Amino acid sequence: MNMDTKTSVGVAAAIIIVGAGAYYMLGRTAQAPVSQGTESSLGALLAAGVAQKCTFSDEQSLSSGTVYIANGKVRGDFAADANGENMQVHMIGDGITMHTWVEGMSSGFRTMMNARASSGSPAQSFDTNKQMNYNCSPWSTDNALFVLPSGVIFSETGIPAL
Repeated sequence: MNMDTKTSVGVAAAIIIVGAGAYYMLGRTAQAPVSQGTESSLGALLAAGVAQKCTFSDEQSLSSGTVYIANGKVRGDFAADANGENMQVHMIGDGITMHTWVEGMSSGFRTMMNARASSGSPAQSFDTNKQMNYNCSPWSTDNALFVLPSGVIFSETGIPAL
C-alpha cells in the first residue's frame, strides 16, 4: 500500500473520531458505562463520562476496534481493510487536540477538536449518532495508553481559520 493511501486512511480515521468526539468530550456528567452488546453511538459513549473500554465491529466499513475512555481523554485502536490490506490506525484525543497515526508510519496528524466545523468540512459527513453494537465494560484507567508515540511526527491539519 502506498503512503498516500495510508495517509488517506489515517485522515479518515481522524475525521471520524474528531467528528464524534469533539462535541461530547468535555463537560459531561458521569453515567453508567454502556453494557455489553448495547446499541449506542460513539458520541453517547464519550458523553457517559466514565472510564470504559468498548469494542466494536462494523461490517459495512470493514473496520473494528477498541476505544478507551477516561478522564476526558479517548484512545482508539482500529483495524480497517483498505484495498484488501489490513491497516492499524490509532488516535489519542484530550478534548482539545486529536492525534492520529497509522501503524508503521513515522508521520501522523494533529487536529483541533472543533464541534462547529464549517459546513464544508469533511468532519460534517460523519454521523456521531450512528448506532453500532458496542461491547463495553468498566475499565481501570491505564494512562500509558494516552501517551503519544515517540517515533511519530505529527503535522497540523484541520486547524480552523481565525
